[in-house]
Amino acid sequence: MDHELVFLGGLGLLVLAFASVAGAWSNNRRPVVGLILAATGAALLTMVHFDRPRGLYSINEVPEMVVRALAGLMAMF
Repeated sequence: MDHELVFLGGLGLLVLAFASVAGAWSNNRRPVVGLILAATGAALLTMVHFDRPRGLYSINEVPEMVVRALAGLMAMF
């Protein structure tokens, strides 16, 4: 799989994990799902870091990667 898509998936899971943990915290529940999402997102980012020769992507590259991913998705249809 493409490193860019795995990286974007990991970032997306970390954002969802933050929202899940915040929701669980506000309702006085255990953040089990949020922790699972955070662990999965961190594992994806770690996989990209060790598999890609140049390491992780920088934050400046993320908007361009999102545009390329959306363009690839729209090209399918």
